[in-house]
Amino acid sequence: MLIGVAVYLFCNLFLLWHTPILQSDDQVYFWMDAQRMLHGERVYVDFFQYTPPGTDVFFLTLFKLFGARVWVLNTAVILLGLALYYVCFQVARHIMEARIALLCAAMYVVGIFSKPLNATHHWFSVLFAMSAVSAILSNQSSSGVTICGGFLALSFFFTHTHAIAALAAIIIWVGWQTVLHASWRTGGKRQLIAQPAILIVSFAIGVFALYAYFIATAGTQRLWYQHVTYVYKNAVEGFAAVPNLGFPAPIAWHNWTTIGMPLLVTLLLPLVYIISLYRVVRRDGPTNTEQSNALVSLVGLFLFIEVAVSPNWLRLYAVAMPGVIAAVYLLTRVKRGSRQLLFGLAFGTACLGLLLIWSRQHRTYVTASLPAGAAAIPQDQYDEVHWIAEHTHPGDYFFQAAWPGLYMPLELRNALFLDTVEINNQTRPEHLADAIRQLDRKKVQYILWSSRLDRSGAIPSRDHLEPLREYLHSQYEPVKSFSTGNTIWARKPL
Repeated sequence: MLIGVAVYLFCNLFLLWHTPILQSDDQVYFWMDAQRMLHGERVYVDFFQYTPPGTDVFFLTLFKLFGARVWVLNTAVILLGLALYYVCFQVARHIMEARIALLCAAMYVVGIFSKPLNATHHWFSVLFAMSAVSAILSNQSSSGVTICGGFLALSFFFTHTHAIAALAAIIIWVGWQTVLHASWRTGGKRQLIAQPAILIVSFAIGVFALYAYFIATAGTQRLWYQHVTYVYKNAVEGFAAVPNLGFPAPIAWHNWTTIGMPLLVTLLLPLVYIISLYRVVRRDGPTNTEQSNALVSLVGLFLFIEVAVSPNWLRLYAVAMPGVIAAVYLLTRVKRGSRQLLFGLAFGTACLGLLLIWSRQHRTYVTASLPAGAAAIPQDQYDEVHWIAEHTHPGDYFFQAAWPGLYMPLELRNALFLDTVEINNQTRPEHLADAIRQLDRKKVQYILWSSRLDRSGAIPSRDHLEPLREYLHSQYEPVKSFSTGNTIWARKPL
């Protein structure tokens, strides 16, 4: 199955037989950060980053081992998908037969991971959070709890909020298990305190060990600001402020092909968790498998609630592994027709997998030789990539204002402390002042500007880009426009 999953992911990420398809999505931010670190820049000090450094370090390690190449980026997604498949299987086999656990893991990779198919911090964090679940289901002794805390520390190193949500859920479950099984006359009260204490201490030690270098280089005050203060004030928009309620398109009948699956996942996840936990609560003596499924459901519920604070379908997909496992487990408990349901799910998963491979292999691509290696580029993006590659050289400073997807494949360097600029509160006025000085000092020749950064519909109190727009028009001139809505601005001659 692992070989089959590897082949399946390869067929989604490479044109047969070897040309990597140039990927996009939020993983491009981590490519850029790893590239900057490869050039000696320090995260949180020389460039801005409000997520933990785990994903940056992951890509940096790959770049140092194999080079900053396009094929390395796609291989990273394959490795992540294989790891997620394996962990999903390991957790599922605690509560269902191995053959059904294999199906469960395949459903997760094909139905969930294959939709975005990227390597962002959310997936890595959930990978280690669910590894913690597997560890404690395998061994609930002090050593198992310690290993669980270590995995949660790794989860924190990629996305701190996911790790804290999972930690809270596991502490509750550990306490419930103690109350359920321990005898108060033989040390039950002490165990009720000892097990969560071991979990928290091992978690804290792991976090400190992973963050020691970054604490030494950036300082706790800077880390607290970029991880907590900045995110709370500027990045968490709340449920009501999220466009389209976090779905990839407006909720309407004509968009059902786009939003149908994300909407279904969003509705089913909390329902599955509530049903699973209700089945345990209403029974006086829940079986071992029901207790294990209660942990999976509790972790899933806490992750869902944490993401729901600022919902997005990509984040919901990333935390959906517990929901898939719990849903398949509930299907195995159906008294009549469960075998037919599982067969139907297996057949549907196989058909969906083949459909996704066919779709990705039959898109229109243009194969190009880029500084970071050969890549198959979607046709609508080719003109933009080709023009910039023709007019720049590897190592040149460049600024891709709205999206950092070209730095790594074209081996260009971001000239600014910022990764991008936006017409919302995430781009602060004080950062823009520094950005203008850096553009001027480094004499950046080209800026790729997006038309959406000029939207008249932006909320004035959240749009702080006017000084940068004024600088752009005074020091640069438009030289090339693309069908993507982006325009190249070149620095005016002195």
